[in-house]
Amino acid sequence: MSETRIWVLLARKAQNAVVLRRGPAKQVLLLRWDMTRGTFEEGQWLKGRIFERRCDLSPSGERLVYFAAKHKGTHGFGTWGGGGLFANEERLELNARAIGKPNEGGLPPRLRVEPMGDHPGLGEDDPISHLRLLRDRWTLAQPGTMHRKDRLDPFEAEIAGKVTKLSWHYDPPRVYRRIQATKPGAILEMRVHGMHEVNGPWYAVEHAILDSRERERASLGRSDWADWDALGHLLFARAGRIYRVAREHVFDVETHARELVDLRPLTFTRRVAPDWARQWLTRRPSTSERA
Repeated sequence: MSETRIWVLLARKAQNAVVLRRGPAKQVLLLRWDMTRGTFEEGQWLKGRIFERRCDLSPSGERLVYFAAKHKGTHGFGTWGGGGLFANEERLELNARAIGKPNEGGLPPRLRVEPMGDHPGLGEDDPISHLRLLRDRWTLAQPGTMHRKDRLDPFEAEIAGKVTKLSWHYDPPRVYRRIQATKPGAILEMRVHGMHEVNGPWYAVEHAILDSRERERASLGRSDWADWDALGHLLFARAGRIYRVAREHVFDVETHARELVDLRPLTFTRRVAPDWARQWLTRRPSTSERA
């Protein structure tokens, strides 16, 4: 069974999310997570790479912007720029140097597409990843210092008790924090140790839970993704599974973590997109209408 990586985009004003399930390396499945019903609906597979840190959901969770590539052919396209952020339900900011005229390419009149920031088209996962975290109430607690070595001679670093090799290494790590919205007011801490891990994920990340005095109370260890939901429950993805910990038990993760879904067994399946998904801003039919 291939290594499975998971990334989740939570809707800001609705109880739904998009899950990006990657594995093998150049196969990605999109799933819709209905957090009210606790269901995961499989969508399309892509034979390529989706750069998850450059993606975003509209506040309702009904619209997704993403950056994808296959890196094949004779044109040699790179990964500089790309992706975007939803300022609101009807305004999309793209990290691209050239943006066409309004409504060009069949865009609906009420969806406005604008350049992102003062220097659109620059950067890779940053600036989008950083800006989205700040928008979603994360704070940069420690910027970290980036070091780079030749890929043939990577850094050795110990993360969560294991030695790994990284081509880009943060020392000290880059640290983001997000405070739980409800009691006990715990803090979720994300530590980025580096990038381009040998025989591992592109980002070497671990998460931990701190109390209000910033003392570590629980560790998630190496993990793909973690966040608080709207009710203050802890959600996290690790080793191909998504877990939930009730808000009152976040200081005892290993005892109270409940597995919501195991996405490891899924394999590529060719699917035809439904008619409603092939048109801009059409209403998504309800479950009963699709039955």
